Amino acid sequence: MAATPVWLWPPGMAEPCLAATLAVGASGGVWHFAPDFVGAGTPSPDPIRLPLGRGTRPIHFPGHDGLAGVVRDAMPQGYGADRLVAQAGRSLSPIELLEMGLPDSTGAIEVCADLERKLAWTPGRSEDLETLTSELEAEDPPSRAIRRLNGDVGTSQGGEKPKTTVVHRGALWLAKMRDRGGLSALPAREFVAMTLARRAGIDIPDMALVNAGAHQIFLVRRFDRHGDPLRPARRMVASAHTVLDLAPAAVRGEAARSYLVLADKLRRWAFDSADLPAHLQQLWQRMAFNALVGNTDDHPRNHAFLHDGTTWRLSPAFDITPAQQTTRDPSSVVLAMDVSAGQGRTSCASIETLLAASVHFGVPTEAAAQWLLATAADVTNHWPDLLRASVLETGTVRAAQVIEDCQPAFAFAHWVAEHPGLVEQHAATQKLKSAKRRR
Repeated sequence: MAATPVWLWPPGMAEPCLAATLAVGASGGVWHFAPDFVGAGTPSPDPIRLPLGRGTRPIHFPGHDGLAGVVRDAMPQGYGADRLVAQAGRSLSPIELLEMGLPDSTGAIEVCADLERKLAWTPGRSEDLETLTSELEAEDPPSRAIRRLNGDVGTSQGGEKPKTTVVHRGALWLAKMRDRGGLSALPAREFVAMTLARRAGIDIPDMALVNAGAHQIFLVRRFDRHGDPLRPARRMVASAHTVLDLAPAAVRGEAARSYLVLADKLRRWAFDSADLPAHLQQLWQRMAFNALVGNTDDHPRNHAFLHDGTTWRLSPAFDITPAQQTTRDPSSVVLAMDVSAGQGRTSCASIETLLAASVHFGVPTEAAAQWLLATAADVTNHWPDLLRASVLETGTVRAAQVIEDCQPAFAFAHWVAEHPGLVEQHAATQKLKSAKRRR
């Protein structure tokens, strides 16, 4: 098996170092840390699956792709992988995708033999993307502007929707757009949900919503890049999918696919962080908020841990969007991850299950109930007006229709806001249960 270099950006550094080599064959992959990397003081990109204590001894990853989770996190997926495959005119192996992709992948890892080609890449400017987008007709897919900006290369960012990294306000931002056949006014929907999340006290990166002709662009600052946008320092990122040690094609129903299990993993990864209690509280709030705005696409790749230069922490929140869903029961929402654990685990988020889970995150039941009521009230009072002000109306898109389409996504928030007594009742019940368990 031929070995491919693995490059890693140490915390605070704008230049990468050789961290390891990766060889992938029919039986899986083999990771070897580079001798100079071991003992250099640079943290591992995965302290659990890639422990530096093993030195240069091989670490094996069986399976069809042979990749460590953090490497898979850096691999082009969805839209980006589709563009590379279309360019090549054939299927591509994981190593080929990593080698051929742009150096805009999530985190601080590049797997490639030709590092200079990667470092020579220059991201486009947001102004140029806006110009290219404004030249499109209303019926044209906005992804066409991204392809023109990047010379049809696409992106190494994961996700199914068109996106690309651009220089905006002197930093690197991610530009996200609606594609043909996607939800109408998708950038506006995400902007509104993220705005409401920030109002609720959830850690949200800087963001902006830009009108470009008949289309909109949602811009969000990248939290894994800082410094000079043309030669940025990178921060290590591990998706929740990686942290939970899920198989590449893991789907609903797996025991580890749980917010509570993710909280336990956070305690292990960020055990030395003084802010660990705050991170755990954030995680519970994000779980509850996803239910309040009907973000049922909250799968494990839409959560992540971030190395802040000192320790691991919960990354800022991202990819929060009200789903186009219909619900017959406004008293609950089925999320993509479980909101409980153990034998009675469920992905059904209700007042009862959310409050029952809060103690596991170190959030007192009374505080959880207060936050749930206050956030539900704020969401119900403001989401229609925020959406009305954000939607770009065209010949085929009307704000009133988008608001109507989003009504089911916010049904649970309205239910919670309209039943404060029920919230108080469940909070009292959970408080009693907790008191009995302590005896």
